[in-house]
Amino acid sequence: MNQCPKTRTPGRWDVPGRYPHLTLLLVGGVLLTGCSRSAVDAPGPAVEAREIVTVPAALTLPAGGEGYLYAQANDLAGQPIGGAKFKFHAAEPALLRVTDQGLVTSTGRATALTHVIVASGRREQAVPVSVEAGPAQRIEKLSGDAQRALAGEPLAEPLSVRLVDAWSNPLANVTMVARDSADLVAPIEVATGTDGVAQISMPPITRAGTIVLRVGTAGATSPVESFQVEVLAGPPAEIRLMPAPVADPAPAGAERAFIVAVVDAFGNPVPDVELSARIANGDAGPTLLRTDAAGNASLPVPELPKSRRSTLVVESQGTPVIRATLDVGSSRQQAARTTR
Repeated sequence: MNQCPKTRTPGRWDVPGRYPHLTLLLVGGVLLTGCSRSAVDAPGPAVEAREIVTVPAALTLPAGGEGYLYAQANDLAGQPIGGAKFKFHAAEPALLRVTDQGLVTSTGRATALTHVIVASGRREQAVPVSVEAGPAQRIEKLSGDAQRALAGEPLAEPLSVRLVDAWSNPLANVTMVARDSADLVAPIEVATGTDGVAQISMPPITRAGTIVLRVGTAGATSPVESFQVEVLAGPPAEIRLMPAPVADPAPAGAERAFIVAVVDAFGNPVPDVELSARIANGDAGPTLLRTDAAGNASLPVPELPKSRRSTLVVESQGTPVIRATLDVGSSRQQAARTTR
């Protein structure tokens, strides 16, 4: 290999004569010659990495979050290789984005395991990366809304919801709480499954009407999803007879009026019930009635002599038949009695 001659340090250039045939060239103050670089200055052969070590050894990110990987290449003796170059890339680009500086960013989809590949020369290292779902962001209503049920009977299907984060990743093992708007039943708690879904079976509700059921998590800032359920009155269980308000004093010979109310076993008014009413020992035939939306019907009864004891009988026209009786002719009115 060509070697440069040994350097001399004369007081002036060591060339023949004051103006030699120049074999030396001064460019920008740097003395250039045609000889090769010395063996001392020439680079040695590249050192092959025996291993690549990263910090951290495994990376955990929140959905949509980011974190750095720091890499070091070691030689066969386990010593760091100075100036080693690295390349980073994601094994699954749909899940991770990675820069040349080792910044790893989640695209938002949660996964139990993926990898970032770190390479130096021919050596590669697969770094495990897991992406966890973020905090609860919303509740997806799956089924169970707009149901109807009779008072005292369970709903036909449970309230089904899915709990997800901002990236639509399902959240598992989170306690969901269902409450009704009127505090008619105790809250129900159910944990979400691995798919983020919770199936909540509500207990029977005994009060008729439109009931709003709200489902959320136990936290104070929980997202909430509402379900609306229509609870209908059950079958007729009781007929109630009550005197209707009258003017004071009542006109002579005026008919007496009664309010006929039909309720179920829980006291809910039952609408659209067909009834027949009659005086048990009277001459007139039965009067047919039908309860209105409030479960009531108005029944006029002729004024009877107080000396004559008469019994008002009101019966439902269905199965089972329920009956109410009331003494209306005596001087002391008795309470109505309902029988089946």
